[in-house]
Amino acid sequence: YAELDPIYQDIYKMVSAMENVGINVHRQLIIRLLGIPADQIKSILTNLSDIIHEKSYDSKSGIYTWKGRHAVISEIVTKYKMSDMKEYYSILDNVVDNIIPTYDIEIMTLRQLCDFGSGISIFNDKTVRNKLLRKMISKAPGERLPRHRLIRYLIDLGHFEKAETEIKLYKQDFKYDGAVSRFKIILTMERAVKSPGIMKEDRIKILEMAKDQSISALDHFQDNKHILRTYCDVGIQYYNM
Repeated sequence: YAELDPIYQDIYKMVSAMENVGINVHRQLIIRLLGIPADQIKSILTNLSDIIHEKSYDSKSGIYTWKGRHAVISEIVTKYKMSDMKEYYSILDNVVDNIIPTYDIEIMTLRQLCDFGSGISIFNDKTVRNKLLRKMISKAPGERLPRHRLIRYLIDLGHFEKAETEIKLYKQDFKYDGAVSRFKIILTMERAVKSPGIMKEDRIKILEMAKDQSISALDHFQDNKHILRTYCDVGIQYYNM
């Protein structure tokens, strides 16, 4: 790394960081992100020989993936050269801004950014995650996963009215699926437990509503283990109350 010219250090660092958070790095995305002229790509790959490897993904569309020589090395480069979370946010924000949803590889990137173990999960603040999720939804409104994550994080943050609005919008666009049916139950349960200034008898009534929602959801998604687990959570909260 130290022996590279600064311009190649920046490219190496960028590719390593993007790989490390689950982005499918490819030539056209790098060109868009860094504003590199296309005629310089050959020179870049020559200077990063044995460091960055290019493979054909979809030659008809001009998609060629870029990977570091080894995932562990990419992780080490990222760890020592990009310790600032603001820099991470800037990269993810820039990637989402430059996503072209007609490319399958870039839709895959949006989905991978929603993974619990990487992507936007590197940010502990769920408000920060939601900013990126809203951008993803604007870029690819037909994608369900970013909308799932947004609803769940709004509930976790206690933004119950916003979560309910997002659930209604989701129903209009997609109808309910197992995940959003479960989030609706969780939202009702969280309101019963955490809403300030309501009487205990009202909390119990709201939990009974969550129970009815659980039964209704299981009529449609009988083998959904996540809904079954949430139904158990409602029962425990009801017992405790």
